[in-house]
Amino acid sequence: MTGRRARAALALAAFGLVAVVVAAGAAAGSSSDPLSRARRAADQLGSIDRAADAGYAQFLGCVHEPGMGAMGMHFVNGTLVGDGVLDVDHPEAVMFEHRSFGRVAVLGVEYIVPQSLWDAAHSSPPSLFGRTLTLVPEPNRYGIPPFYEIHAWTEKANPAGDHADFNPRVVCPAAPDRVPAS
Repeated sequence: MTGRRARAALALAAFGLVAVVVAAGAAAGSSSDPLSRARRAADQLGSIDRAADAGYAQFLGCVHEPGMGAMGMHFVNGTLVGDGVLDVDHPEAVMFEHRSFGRVAVLGVEYIVPQSLWDAAHSSPPSLFGRTLTLVPEPNRYGIPPFYEIHAWTEKANPAGDHADFNPRVVCPAAPDRVPAS
């Protein structure tokens, strides 16, 4: 092999190695996927046992809205809700769905901050993922003071959008823990 051919082969091999490294980095979540960090958080809280171990407890039952779908069951970390901070890596709630044979699966996460805490420290509403959080006023179906919220459907695709409140693909079982529309 001549010197020119050897250099060309070496350059092609180096280019191929760079392409593999770039592709691996994108697959590992370093891409521009805005939900990658929320997805990692949901994966870490991916079972009721892991969520409970991390300080999350069930809040109400399965939340649904006729004609729009459901949010599933929320497990909320009261300490995170009460700290007044929004951190993509530490969602205030994780959503689960009942599946067949008594199984439960994670759907995604929700970021929540009480309006009183946020507004006391900021001059504008909070935003995550390039979107302003929704203000849920009082009175509300949850019986709690006003709060800002945004969902991140990381594990179950939502045809209504990654941050829509309700997912038409999620169904609440007909059970006493079902929370109807207000």
